[in-house]
Amino acid sequence: MVTANNRTTGAEPPWTLTGSANIVFYRFSADFVNKRMVVPEGLEGMFLGGIGALGLVEYVTSPVGPYRELWFSPGQFAFGSRKYHSITHMYVTTTPGMEAGRAYWGLPKTIAEIDRSDENGVDQWRVFKDGHLLLDVAFRPGRLSLPVWSWMVRPRIMQHWNGQHYLTRLRGNARVRLTDLSQPQGRSPEFPDLSHARPIGAVNLPRFRLIMPAARVGD
Repeated sequence: MVTANNRTTGAEPPWTLTGSANIVFYRFSADFVNKRMVVPEGLEGMFLGGIGALGLVEYVTSPVGPYRELWFSPGQFAFGSRKYHSITHMYVTTTPGMEAGRAYWGLPKTIAEIDRSDENGVDQWRVFKDGHLLLDVAFRPGRLSLPVWSWMVRPRIMQHWNGQHYLTRLRGNARVRLTDLSQPQGRSPEFPDLSHARPIGAVNLPRFRLIMPAARVGD
């Protein structure tokens, strides 16, 4: 439960989460971002390009229990004189996961139904909200995996939420392997239409450990 002082009782950062994930990388044009998707308030006209990504995550352990997640970032946005990656769309399967993400990191989480199945080596994901299909995509990971640590890429995200900026420096490690995927499909204007977008690469994380420290919050 999010309290009046913007905290979630019993689940304060830092968080340590473990699980598995698939991440697809893209490079989007300013035309795609400004005209073909909904940009959150405060980020309109601020898109600068860079590498975008789509993530589908199964959190096996977290301070608020297991949950699934879909997130999307088209790339980097201008925040004053600096640029950061920012997540514009995010869906989770539990209310505690949603409330904590909003309160601690300014993440635009909302509730959705996320179904996952694995048959004959195919990792199938379907995401629905209010009965509408947001995303349908399948992955076929390779066999060889390599270790990756966060210091190799120094991931940082900046979120604009309720008039404030949240800067979070992510840490962690994972096993990573390349994966094939089907062309993502969806039938809702709420989520970006990726049916004609061409990925520049995709990876499967059969297991990861993610540490989310407290965000730096400012106006």
